[in-house]
Amino acid sequence: MMERSYSISDVAERIGVSQGTIRNWEKELVEFLAIARDENGCRIYTESIVARLEKVNQLRAQGLSLAMIREVFATFYQVAGANDAQESKMENEATQWEAISQQLALQLESMAQRQSQEIRDYIDQRLQSMSYVQNEILSQMQQARPLRMKRRSLFARVFSL
Repeated sequence: MMERSYSISDVAERIGVSQGTIRNWEKELVEFLAIARDENGCRIYTESIVARLEKVNQLRAQGLSLAMIREVFATFYQVAGANDAQESKMENEATQWEAISQQLALQLESMAQRQSQEIRDYIDQRLQSMSYVQNEILSQMQQARPLRMKRRSLFARVFSL
């Protein structure tokens, strides 16, 4: 999956600083802000770079100088390459989790379909049983009808005399 990219104006608006400020931060923190460029030489900011720039802005708002921020980043990121390897590892793990999630969703859907089919089969079986019982009752009622009719006619003959 391709990571979304942003222009410098998009990033400046999102973070709330000027484009010149972002360029200055890039120059001062170059080892931590490896910003790619497109074929026209325009800066392309990835989500991870934008997150770092947001962190720089937060630290500046707390009063840290760019030199201090460089030390903070050195502590947390060690080197830009090591962080990129970590990000790549995290992206791979995220991809693996996505694949696992999809497999689980498919398995759950399959289980739900099987259970649904089992329930339908059970209901069909119960309906057939009920239909059988209903037919038996109707049959017995039909067999009992001539007897009742005979009893009525006998009763009518006895009392009509």
